[in-house]
Amino acid sequence: MEVVLKTHIGRVRQVNEDTAEVVKRESNTTLVIVADGMGGHQAGDVASQLAVKYVKQAFMKAELHSSAVTWEEWLIQTISETNRYIYDYAEQDQAYQGMGTTIVTSLFLEDYYIVAHVGDSRIYRYEQEQQQLTSITEDHSLVNELVKSGEITKAEADVHPQRSWITRSLGTQEDVKVDVKTMGYLGDECILLCSDGLSDMINEQHMLDILKQDKGLEEKASELIDAALEAGGDDNITLCLVQPTSSPSAQEER
Repeated sequence: MEVVLKTHIGRVRQVNEDTAEVVKRESNTTLVIVADGMGGHQAGDVASQLAVKYVKQAFMKAELHSSAVTWEEWLIQTISETNRYIYDYAEQDQAYQGMGTTIVTSLFLEDYYIVAHVGDSRIYRYEQEQQQLTSITEDHSLVNELVKSGEITKAEADVHPQRSWITRSLGTQEDVKVDVKTMGYLGDECILLCSDGLSDMINEQHMLDILKQDKGLEEKASELIDAALEAGGDDNITLCLVQPTSSPSAQEER
């Protein structure tokens, strides 16, 4: 498995509130975590750092030889515990009250991978043979709710003045709902995890144009960062590209 992780403070922000990490264990087991501290809230960088640290520590203690259902339950429980940890941390210090973070994770196992998320950071799957880019996650955001209800179109959502308003995050409430999904390998895919500093700056067609180039992951990741910066770089930009080496699997999407 090849993995490239990059982050950039952007052109506007004074602090990088994104935190990301790739955690590898034996038995072809790798966890990728991307957290985006909520802009406009106090200590968003602290919230994202706490989220990544908590999930990483839990993963290092987890039983590796588990079923997909057990791993899904583990991700939901771990992210829920992370939410409560950040919430309690903020309650103990006035300086941190109101802080929060999004989170996207992808757990790569030998025969399948599992994605889980809260907020509007995203995970995409690029199918090389079909040259198709698909969002695996669905934003927990105000504009996405408006799109689903038919009040605005997806094109309108992309430029909506309230597109950064999220409806779920870690640390801002005592409890949180975690979305989780198990995916089978296609054999030719590339997985992209990113904060909205990328997805808000460049559209999916632009991402696709970069990903389908005959270049290595490192160069593609750099070009994605550069594209977001050229588009304005209004936010911190973090992304991780993963090229699994697994063959197509019979694992069904859950």
